[in-house]
Amino acid sequence: MVDVAMTLDSLVPAARYGGSLTENTQRAYDALRWGDGRPKPTWSAILAEWPTVEAAINEADRLDAIDDYIGERWTHGQLAQAVADNDDGNTTDMTRLKADIADARAANP
Repeated sequence: MVDVAMTLDSLVPAARYGGSLTENTQRAYDALRWGDGRPKPTWSAILAEWPTVEAAINEADRLDAIDDYIGERWTHGQLAQAVADNDDGNTTDMTRLKADIADARAANP
């Protein structure tokens, strides 16, 4: 299901409008009272932008989960040391874990 409000915000950040998008439907979108000076995106533009917004939401959720996991169990330094101590040359797993740690650090310095 398309999150119309988030997708609209991606296309027109902080847009001014009246009405409700909680239904996440074209009918609700079409019924908005557009009060922004920028053009209101078409419904087709909303649908075209949604996969990009959905991917960003999924990535943010993944990084939040990594950070929650790290925060609940170890400090970043402890986890980095555990990775270094256990790096047995399995580059696929270790590279992914190291990348996830770097991503989590960058997202939550």
